[in-house]
Amino acid sequence: MKVEYRQKTITEKVFVASDGKEFSTEQACKEHEEYLDGTRKKCERCNGTGRINQHTEKIFDEMLVKMVDVEFDDPCPACQGKGYLKKTTEWR
Repeated sequence: MKVEYRQKTITEKVFVASDGKEFSTEQACKEHEEYLDGTRKKCERCNGTGRINQHTEKIFDEMLVKMVDVEFDDPCPACQGKGYLKKTTEWR
């Protein structure tokens, strides 16, 4: 038996934003740069989650014949569930 050592090189496509942060997808890099240049900001109403009114209610499940916890959340009306606002003539 013979042991050999070989060196392999791997080429990976990486998108680098203007601040030096690296991303694996072009879309994620573009979104990050929009935050940097001020054309996009996190929704302040939902804190970037895209959902409001998050709460848990107990309801009766007929299949299990017991009360179960069910989570309810509604899309944020300010950002329509996106979690961010884009700059136009006003913030939307």
